[in-house]
Amino acid sequence: MSPAVVRSVSVVVAVVAALLLAWVTVRGYDPGDAAGATRMRSTQQTGLISLVLAVVALLPLGVVRLVAAALAVVFLLLALGFFSGVLGGR
Repeated sequence: MSPAVVRSVSVVVAVVAALLLAWVTVRGYDPGDAAGATRMRSTQQTGLISLVLAVVALLPLGVVRLVAAALAVVFLLLALGFFSGVLGGR
């Protein structure tokens, strides 16, 4: 895969992860909603991991760049799953 494609995917993942983190942090959860608190915390943690991996994928690190970009996409999908309630109970 070309470095330009990896860079583009990394930028998109970083932007989506940052927006998701901002939304979850501002939105929060209802007091007394233990399942919601768990989902939001899980979303924040996996979203942050995705964001960090996407930034690492922007560095000129050869094969590590491709692996970091792929893992960033996986963690972003996990974060979106937690956010939507598909993962983490509702």
